Amino acid sequence: MCALWISHATSLAMVWCTSFLATLTHAAAGNTDIRLAIPLLLGGSIGLQIGVNLCNKLGGRELKRYFTFVVLAAALLVAGKLISLLF
Repeated sequence: MCALWISHATSLAMVWCTSFLATLTHAAAGNTDIRLAIPLLLGGSIGLQIGVNLCNKLGGRELKRYFTFVVLAAALLVAGKLISLLF
């Protein structure tokens, strides 16, 4: 198991756990519509499993390359949204 795989899997799991606990806390305080939160948590659970499986199948270089594409795509989406808000 490579260190990159362990860091990705740990990151995915921590994001899911944090989201789950935050949802429970806000739902208890009445700040969250639980009917909306449950499908998002289920989707996150499925995404977590897919991400872990992809980490198992891909090597370190491939993970870095795909992660770079994801970050660039997110930056382009944010830039496009910013431009549409400004003009």
